[in-house]
Amino acid sequence: MKFNPLTKALVFVAGLAAVAATSSGGTATSGKAIKQVTPPVEEESWWHASLSAGYDSLYMFRGIDVLDGDSLVTVDLNFTAYNFTLGAWYGFDAGSGDYNELDLYASYAWSLGPVAISGGVIGYLYPDDDGADTLELFTSLTTDKIEWITPTFSAYWDVDAIEGGYLEFKLSRSFEIVENISFDPYALVSYDLEYNSSDTDWNNVQVGASLPIKMSENIAISPYIAYSWALSAIDERQEDELWGGAKITFSF
Repeated sequence: MKFNPLTKALVFVAGLAAVAATSSGGTATSGKAIKQVTPPVEEESWWHASLSAGYDSLYMFRGIDVLDGDSLVTVDLNFTAYNFTLGAWYGFDAGSGDYNELDLYASYAWSLGPVAISGGVIGYLYPDDDGADTLELFTSLTTDKIEWITPTFSAYWDVDAIEGGYLEFKLSRSFEIVENISFDPYALVSYDLEYNSSDTDWNNVQVGASLPIKMSENIAISPYIAYSWALSAIDERQEDELWGGAKITFSF
């Protein structure tokens, strides 16, 4: 089923209303939800905002090298209040500059016993590619009640241009090295539901680690490195890849 621009707008507004009305308790998520859903965290204030800028040596998205070897520059701005997050993410090709992507996202997060739940909607906009714009719904479940490890299950479903889904199971952990510096490794496996392929099959296995460095109360720098092994769903179009990058975040 394909949506015209008016239908897309109506679905987007309906999605925002749905996730906003789901619950009135819990805590909020931040960051670009479509790239990485994170567990809700307790905020000292009823609102929180952040602005980040990043560089990635490859644009790896759900196991696929989107830019065929070119690097990516990104900017992400989001605002959270009462567990409801609105944000905008912009990325462009650091080489030729021919690729531009703007993602608008909204999410809501709440707690259900030991499990933190978030859900939302994402609109992908491609100014240089007519007909590529699309809309996606997502949900995520995670818990920090297991000692030494944080499991997260995320599900995404494109309801417009792709009409396919993507499932991801991730294990992560944060270790404090010294004050204001931590080591955050993770491992994940994903399953493709006609999102990257025309069938349903295992998508990729990925491992990585970041090194968040808190420079001040409101500024943090986070370099990272990652490696992805392509599985059956994408191994005919995608090689295994090693890449890295860094991000600086200003929090308010």
